[in-house]
Amino acid sequence: FIVETVKLNPSGYNPLAASVLVNLPTFGRVKVTVRGKAGSAADISHLCNTQTPSQSVPVFGLYPDFDNEVVLTYTDKGGKERGSTSIRIKTDKLPDNFPMPHLVNSVPSKMEPGVNLINYLGESAIDLSKPYMVDASGDIRWVLLLNSSPELNRLAADIGFHRTKKGTLIAGDVSLPRIVELDMFGNLLRQWDLTQFGYTFHHDIYEMENG
Repeated sequence: FIVETVKLNPSGYNPLAASVLVNLPTFGRVKVTVRGKAGSAADISHLCNTQTPSQSVPVFGLYPDFDNEVVLTYTDKGGKERGSTSIRIKTDKLPDNFPMPHLVNSVPSKMEPGVNLINYLGESAIDLSKPYMVDASGDIRWVLLLNSSPELNRLAADIGFHRTKKGTLIAGDVSLPRIVELDMFGNLLRQWDLTQFGYTFHHDIYEMENG
């Protein structure tokens, strides 16, 4: 299938994400795999939900300051893989003041599959929150840098973000105060003003069973 365009960091807030516009032969879904530096154990994959022939494919899990290999696999409506193509996406390094983790020990056999969300609050409790995710090797594979966001450039997520069942991120914002919901690119989807109910915000937020 044809890759039309590749846009790195489409939101402006996640330099380790991209959006790829593809044209499929017919209706189907695209499986995205970002190849790991240390082999297949560090691969990050997801199967997109969109099934239209022309679709914008989200890519998450890129390494910073690296020429990433991304494999796009076309699957038909029955789930059968029909073909794939490989592209390269070069990323920039993260800001110099960003906290880079140092791996002390890693035992992947004792880990759940996936990545780990780190809720870094910034340099102080009132600084802008900078959440990021690391893989089993301690490499950063996802990050939100919201300094340039007009709606979230003062976000103080207190105890941090939580992932919802539908894959979005929610957090309580101490600075306004409010509750916010973001997509994985860092775009603000919804917000709830707590001051209209006479409330401030402190500590945690969780998604209930009814959403």
